[in-house]
Amino acid sequence: MAETKFLDSAGLTHLLEKTNAKFSKVGHTHTKSEITDFAHTHDDRYYQKSEVDSKLNGKSNTGHTHDDRYYTESEMNTKLAGKSDTSHSHTTHLTTEIAASTNLNTLTTAGWYKCSASATAAGLTNCPTKNAFAMEVLSNAGVTQIVYEFVTSGQKIYTRNYYDSTWSAWQRIYTEANKPTLGEIGAAASSHTHTKSQITDFPSSMPASDVYAWAKAATKPTYTKAEVGLGNVDNTADSAKSVKYAASAGSAGTATTANNVSGQAASSDSARHVWFSHADTETARVYNDNFKYNPASNTLTTNITGNAASASSVAWGNVSGKPSTFAPSAHNHNDLYYQKSEVDSKLSGKAASSHKHGAADITSVNASAITGVIAAANLPSFVDDVLEGYLNGGKFYKTKKSDGTYATEIAGETGKIYVNLNDNKTYRWSGSAFVVISETIALGETSSTAYRGDRGKTAYAHAAAKGSAFASGLYKITTNAEGHVTAATAVQKSDITALGIPAQDTNTWNALKGATTSAAGSAGYAPAPAAGAANRYLRSDGTWSVPPDNNTWNALKGATADAAGGAGYVAAPAKGQQGYFLRGDATWVALSKGTVGLGNVDNTADSAKSVKYATSAGSANTATSATKASTADSATKATQDSTGQQINTTYIKGLSVNGRTVTYTRGDGTTGTITTQDTNTTYNALTNDEIDAAFASVFG
Repeated sequence: MAETKFLDSAGLTHLLEKTNAKFSKVGHTHTKSEITDFAHTHDDRYYQKSEVDSKLNGKSNTGHTHDDRYYTESEMNTKLAGKSDTSHSHTTHLTTEIAASTNLNTLTTAGWYKCSASATAAGLTNCPTKNAFAMEVLSNAGVTQIVYEFVTSGQKIYTRNYYDSTWSAWQRIYTEANKPTLGEIGAAASSHTHTKSQITDFPSSMPASDVYAWAKAATKPTYTKAEVGLGNVDNTADSAKSVKYAASAGSAGTATTANNVSGQAASSDSARHVWFSHADTETARVYNDNFKYNPASNTLTTNITGNAASASSVAWGNVSGKPSTFAPSAHNHNDLYYQKSEVDSKLSGKAASSHKHGAADITSVNASAITGVIAAANLPSFVDDVLEGYLNGGKFYKTKKSDGTYATEIAGETGKIYVNLNDNKTYRWSGSAFVVISETIALGETSSTAYRGDRGKTAYAHAAAKGSAFASGLYKITTNAEGHVTAATAVQKSDITALGIPAQDTNTWNALKGATTSAAGSAGYAPAPAAGAANRYLRSDGTWSVPPDNNTWNALKGATADAAGGAGYVAAPAKGQQGYFLRGDATWVALSKGTVGLGNVDNTADSAKSVKYATSAGSANTATSATKASTADSATKATQDSTGQQINTTYIKGLSVNGRTVTYTRGDGTTGTITTQDTNTTYNALTNDEIDAAFASVFG
């Protein structure tokens, strides 16, 4: 349920400011030039320019021809020769998707592979990354794998080799943008520090020449507050200073309590000025007598004249400067509009843009004037002699459904070529069956296609030149536009120190010093545990020890009528006591109806019980089907209580509460709800953001 809030005076002021900014004041006026839909009409003797343009749009001149708009049959054949169908597609550069749970050790065929999802990469075996990646496999003396991570930043490159039936470990290739970390090369940060004891050549004393003379003097120089330009300032904190001697407080930033502001006594029932701050400088504030706010009556008084910048609607009576007659001056439309007779004359003899010509009307064709796509219906019949479809079970089909079945059979015809989209092979109709024309292998990057020669040559040349040049180690590499490594230089010690990494680890490591009863220990490396100490733990004295068992276990003490029990372990139940329960006196006992206080109750369902032994049931000996049972102990089928109320509708047999809603269940199983009163007595004020949102939802 939404929180209930109220509008306080600050919120009201904010709302009034938004209202003034959104709407114009009552009584404002507009000039004629400010009215965009000023009442003005013309008779129907003229078309407007837009109407004339619309009527002429798509019309051809009466003397036009189509000589230059069509190709001849030979020109069409020339232009279509070597062109692909508009629905053809190209395979991507990375065609082999790595399946989930693949072992990268099995991918040794040269080519490109990809793992498009990081979730799949996380489940691969012998993979150096858990991010999506592309992988290049090169054939050389053995096999080289190069993995390129695909991440938004900080992507890494890994490589390894396979030779003599053995895979090398993955090696990471570092770049300028992806340098090795200090931890990866075992170096300390340039900002690390040392204690004096760790400096082996620290001098025992400093030369006197390094110390200023005044610092070595017994008496140090002093300065007065006047010498530093503060002769008139006493040593009192600003928070402790009084303002009772201040000559003025004209520009005080804040005044917690003021009895007088600018010479005017404050009053709870008088109008104050509304101050306005500069849009860029909050402290640059001004006020105007046209805006005053009275906090006692919570009213804002304004006195504004002038014209509004814009208004959604203006009453006709509030328009100033409007003419007394219409049209307000002599005018004509001869230069702006065509009369109907002129338009009809211009349209006379024009053909509709949708008109057509027969073949006999076309005397010649200018091939250079034809652009765009020609509809299949206008093409020669032989253009449709190549059909695409799916060959399955000796029959050609037009479509292949998502479930793998085929639909719309294509009948075989002689003189036509059929392209099987399942394997890109071409077939002809022999009269009784579809016969493959050739077993040509199509270009592609799969196991059933031929690879592009230019790419194969590039990959071979690169592998032959670079495949085994950088077998292992840490290198600075250079890559070309295709991402191939073209050069590599072994990383030298100078390259590492140039990155700000120290040439060697100068830390001094000490062993852990254990604490004693009289002295604290000191930090250091822990000693290695000896063989057989797998169940021991490092103690604060620096030794590996077995923790002592100092617990004392006591038996559970049962409660009595006079004393509470005590915590402890529970005694084991004896053989045959698998159905017993632990009692508060710490003994195992069998559970019976007497144990739970029902020793006098027999195991008879209420619906099967008789009321013949009731002490009173009116004058009846039994009340098996009585409609009323005044004082009977039980009444199996009674439908009324002792006052005659219907049990099935007026009795409440169940209640549940959820927040302010109480749900009750009647005797007949039906339910109802009661909503309780809101007991909230504290409500919060609306914020400016909440007022802005409510204002925008109503007024936009």
